[in-house]
Amino acid sequence: MARLPSMGRVFRLLGEMMKLQLTRLLLGRYNILLMDEPSNFLDLPAVEALETMMKGYAGTILFVSHDTRLVENVATMIYEIMPDPCRAGTLSGAVRAKGEQHRCESLHVRRQQPILQ
Repeated sequence: MARLPSMGRVFRLLGEMMKLQLTRLLLGRYNILLMDEPSNFLDLPAVEALETMMKGYAGTILFVSHDTRLVENVATMIYEIMPDPCRAGTLSGAVRAKGEQHRCESLHVRRQQPILQ
């Protein structure tokens, strides 16, 4: 009977797969990247490398994340999408506006010049 891998091993494997896919994306030449929770399954050194690669990316990155450190370090514009009218601003401004109970889904945007003309 086959033995199932431990959950720790499964998460490490998922993390390694995620690192490879993110590296492949961020080294590509795309005008825009759409990323959903890009820091999931990554350890701290990998998240720091992800931040560096996202900051250095020449195109536009639209990403959704609950990782406030990643958002604060990478996003240049925040679009909060809720049932209310859409608001644009910074993460710290949104947190101040909502007080300590800021619990919402946000679309985070990092914009630069397009690669392809």
